[in-house]
Amino acid sequence: MQLLALVCLGCVGIGVVVLLASHGANPYAVLALVLSLILAAAFSLFSVFSVFTSVSVLGVVFGVAALTVVLAVTTGFQKQFRDKVLGVNAHVIVLKSQNTFAEYRDVMKTAREIDRDVLAVQPFIFAEMLATRGKGELSGVAIKGIDPKLVRGVLDLEQHMVEGSVDSLLVEACPPGDEDRH
Repeated sequence: MQLLALVCLGCVGIGVVVLLASHGANPYAVLALVLSLILAAAFSLFSVFSVFTSVSVLGVVFGVAALTVVLAVTTGFQKQFRDKVLGVNAHVIVLKSQNTFAEYRDVMKTAREIDRDVLAVQPFIFAEMLATRGKGELSGVAIKGIDPKLVRGVLDLEQHMVEGSVDSLLVEACPPGDEDRH
């Protein structure tokens, strides 16, 4: 029975570690810590349990500890996933059903005027097309064109770029066959 009390104290230690690892942001870690403290106190006060009771309580303790660890990891993954998605996509996207959107400047101005909490507005174009590779292999691609002068206000694009920088996008494009110009 004293071994079970030590195991419960070990679960208290695990609860403290998970609580510290989640920086106090995980309410389940607090719950697991409180439950393991209660169980440790119960085992130390009432050390005359049957084997079946001890094994079942020990199973609950390990189950709660495992659930706490899984929830802490999942919470961290969700935050990282949300940050990555919002880093390459805007929070709000305004689209028009027709192919042309010539009045996008008016829409940008209206968006800024309607809500003072709008931090940045950026136009973009999006097109789906087919690309050919090698010996006629077709592949569907989606291209999103942005204004490199305005990108920093809306997207975290530079953080996700493997090579180069957003500033390198500011160089004027050369017409095909005129590579000597730059």
